[in-house]
Amino acid sequence: MYINLILRQSSSRTHTHTHTNILTPTHTCTLPPHTHTHTHTLHEMETLKLNNYTPRTVQIYTDSRIKLSSLKNTKNRKHLIEEISKKTTALENENWHTQSTWIKAHAGHRGNELADKLAKEAAKNMEICFNKIPKSEIVHLESQKSITNWQQQWDDSSKGRVTKEFFPDVKERLKRKINLTPNFTTMVTGHGMTKAYLHRFKITQSPECVCAISDKTVDHLIFDCPKLEKEREKLIAFT
Repeated sequence: MYINLILRQSSSRTHTHTHTNILTPTHTCTLPPHTHTHTHTLHEMETLKLNNYTPRTVQIYTDSRIKLSSLKNTKNRKHLIEEISKKTTALENENWHTQSTWIKAHAGHRGNELADKLAKEAAKNMEICFNKIPKSEIVHLESQKSITNWQQQWDDSSKGRVTKEFFPDVKERLKRKINLTPNFTTMVTGHGMTKAYLHRFKITQSPECVCAISDKTVDHLIFDCPKLEKEREKLIAFT
């Protein structure tokens, strides 16, 4: 006897729904919105382990290529992946034979279509049957919270006025890969070997640029100094 396990998700604004079609009967359940798709697989495999079907052969179908790829990646050390591998090994030790196969969604596969129907029905069921939060979700939420706090401190700070003009948004800055050099740091902080900065500390007698048009500030070097016209054109063309 083969047991067909068909996994599929359906989402609503407040919950994520999963269901399993194990020939007959069918099983539906509701999970919290943060629950990862791998959690669904683990949950259903635990259910299988409780059912004493013989002979023990199970075929897992899913329309998620990412899930299958993650499960086949032996270098993936994420907690849920390792837990699924342990469950698979435990099932195999009890004479279960498991296979995982990808099927195309909405392509007329009877089990997948039934799974989709049950997922929609489960959307009406607000009873949560699995409430564990994946470690990756906790890390993500804490990271977002940290960035929010960082942004608030950045907005409230009276320091870094020049840098704020370049990078007002912390999240956007973190997305950029920037090769930090002394000259770059000077430009985005306003601190360094510019005559206007050095003149503030009486290191130079005059803040005036060698072009004799204005003081040698960061803005002047970037936007106005005629001696840097060629470099400015290259920068504009590059951006």
